[in-house]
Amino acid sequence: AEEPLTFEFWFKSDSLSTAGKNQVLYETGGTGTGTAIVINNTTVSVYTDRGDDTTQLFNVDYDLNTGSIDPTADFVHLAVTLEMNGTSGMEIFVNGVSRASNTSESTTGALSGQNGAGLGRRNTTGGLSIASPLDPASLAIFEGEIAVFRYYPFELSADQVRQNYHALTPGMVISVTTDSDNQQVYGTANENQALTLTAPAG
Repeated sequence: AEEPLTFEFWFKSDSLSTAGKNQVLYETGGTGTGTAIVINNTTVSVYTDRGDDTTQLFNVDYDLNTGSIDPTADFVHLAVTLEMNGTSGMEIFVNGVSRASNTSESTTGALSGQNGAGLGRRNTTGGLSIASPLDPASLAIFEGEIAVFRYYPFELSADQVRQNYHALTPGMVISVTTDSDNQQVYGTANENQALTLTAPAG
């Protein structure tokens, strides 16, 4: 793939990896071209090697602890956008919010060439399964659950990522109260908060 794209996950970790071990959420590619999305302890990282050229090695990472997010306590929504040929680079969204980005420009390159892909593990057990600068020996099977995985052959906007996040999160609970005259009720609330509507006085 050489067009913009998006990977989307809902995942929950059973256990956090020790230092030096990258649990694979998604991986594809070989020694020349590849892409990997991994979690090491609480840090989510995206690596992409778009060819045999050190100027085409890109990565971005985000520590979930920064946002007080515990991947072992609840499912985490993760979206990764990549523009393979353009200026927007790569971006990590966690729970509907942009958390980190790398806007380095890539004028050429592909996602993985002819290689297969692996979800929750490397795409093969061979030595060609890698995205630089990751060491193949550091890649480990993901310990947890991946409830949702989506691939889009285009780059989701920030609004679209947020909409996808809220589509699978609890909505507002609305409690409606009216007076004896059945007057119109109204009220306001922030997202994901309970909303109680009460009739105006009079």
